[in-house]
Amino acid sequence: MAQYRVTDPTLAVNAVENYTEQLHQELQLALRDVVAGRTIDQLLESRDELGTELLRLSADGARRYGVELSRVGLRDVVLPREVQRVFLLEVEADRAGRAELVKARHEVAAARARANTAKILAESPEVARLQELHALLALAGKGGNVVLLRNLAELFVSRRGREDGS
Repeated sequence: MAQYRVTDPTLAVNAVENYTEQLHQELQLALRDVVAGRTIDQLLESRDELGTELLRLSADGARRYGVELSRVGLRDVVLPREVQRVFLLEVEADRAGRAELVKARHEVAAARARANTAKILAESPEVARLQELHALLALAGKGGNVVLLRNLAELFVSRRGREDGS
């Protein structure tokens, strides 16, 4: 889309065969130059900048045949199907990469939690014993489970006491 005005009607009619067609061609050529120097992301994100650059590149040429460009803009960026397909593949790969990164972060957090738990259990046998009792309670609370204990007294004696010979 281009907004322009004819500043010199005589020049516009005599300098070129058809000033609107000439302006269209110049804008198309400038657009190709601008598009060639950008990535797809840049094209999609900075349409206003593209319009400004098109105006800068085309204004001098338009003045030579009596036309003054006041504004140039892009309404739609229509990409060829093959480019759209490549772009979609890139977006999908980016999403998959981010998902793998999140998964890896969660795995690291889980590993740290397990390491911390192991450290706590190693440092404090009472906590390990509480974990064991909690697991037994959970098993006994489910219907159909039978929990057999070798020596009921062992449940109430700390491991530390057993290790010391008490």
